Amino acid sequence: MTGKLIDIEGIDKSGKTTQIKLVLEKMKRSKHRIKLLRYPDRSSRYGKILDNFLKGKFILGRYEQVLLFLLDMLKDQKYIRKEIEKGNDILLDRYFISTIAYQTKDKKDYENIKKIIESINLIKPDLVIYLDIEPEISLKRLKKEALKAEIFESKLRTLKNVRDTYLKMRKEGFPTRNWKVINASKDVMEINSEITTILEKTKKNT
Repeated sequence: MTGKLIDIEGIDKSGKTTQIKLVLEKMKRSKHRIKLLRYPDRSSRYGKILDNFLKGKFILGRYEQVLLFLLDMLKDQKYIRKEIEKGNDILLDRYFISTIAYQTKDKKDYENIKKIIESINLIKPDLVIYLDIEPEISLKRLKKEALKAEIFESKLRTLKNVRDTYLKMRKEGFPTRNWKVINASKDVMEINSEITTILEKTKKNT
């Protein structure tokens, strides 16, 4: 029995962090074998550069960003493959889908970044769970939490473009047709119940 690669995505303040924490707690209680990876991995050599960039300490070109994000993921590919082969599921807090969504400015970027990803043969997720909220809600949550925004979080136009790109990938079935879109403006526990149900069905179909 092989494990599944499950990617949880969403624009900023969609509730990913909260939902991932709840999912891991539930899975641990049920003895579900699941591991978590977050991108960027801010403790890695690539992630440290990206962390400073996201905090606005310096500027990186669009394709510099893309390559650093992908390098951060490439370093874990051997580990992911090994865990999946052992029957363990891997839960991803963002993956290359996020890189496409956030680093795409126009149609040319969109196609170019997809080609780069396909050329390096990153392991494709078996399931994408997309927590969908309107960009206006994202900004309201950011203001309510009184947090300092990272570079992609504070502009409505940027968030709208990111959301549109996510939904475009879902419509295209890239990189998998197995997308599950959840309305992330609902109650936290209601969202968690939906995610749990999806994961349980995914495990049964393994």
